Amino acid sequence: MITKQYKFKYLVLSAIAVCTLIISCNKSDEIVYTGVPQASVLLSPVNDQACEIGEVIDDRATVTFNWSETSETEVYDLTITNLITQEINPNFNLEVTTTTVLLERGYPYSWTITSKNTGDVVTKSDTWKFYLSGEGESNFVPFPAQLISPESGVTVTPEDGIITLEWNESSDADGEDVTYTFFMDKIDGKQEPLEEWKNLTTNTIEVPVDAGSVYFWHVETTDGNNTALSTTYTFKTED
Repeated sequence: MITKQYKFKYLVLSAIAVCTLIISCNKSDEIVYTGVPQASVLLSPVNDQACEIGEVIDDRATVTFNWSETSETEVYDLTITNLITQEINPNFNLEVTTTTVLLERGYPYSWTITSKNTGDVVTKSDTWKFYLSGEGESNFVPFPAQLISPESGVTVTPEDGIITLEWNESSDADGEDVTYTFFMDKIDGKQEPLEEWKNLTTNTIEVPVDAGSVYFWHVETTDGNNTALSTTYTFKTED
């Protein structure tokens, strides 16, 4: 016959065993990240294209973003930037590789994915651009130029009084050719440009500068119908 004391000891030992099993299972289910998260491959919206519009709500529409799953990754950050207003739409700590975001129509955007885990190192994907067309649009605004060099706020050393400025080659979701107009001055980067700075087909330009001066510059991209403005950068020349 099993005594009450034995039954009590048996129940206590059984409870301890169950708790140990649960703790053991929980520990084994935890994912331990030992490496650097890998960079995602962006899938859609497609780069340099007008994207497919989802549900339309007034002047906004939903856009579905897709990217590849990567190893050593716990969560993803999706960062969307309006290339005209420079407004950033962050979507943090996504545990899936697809999400839908409501965006304002009639603007070009860029997007990128940051892969993260419990470590300190994060990895960013490439940056893609797309255009979210507005109602009744037959011609899309080109993607604005992204200024490359000189970086904003730096001091540059002219060579024989000349410096070279560079921006990325822009594109148009319609596939139309684009040209650039370069602006640079000591006031605000918006003064009337020289004639030779208009209708450029290259993404670099050499210009004369004065020593010890602060300059502002930006680039306008046009497809002949619509124009997109870059951000404005500033730099200083050495004395």
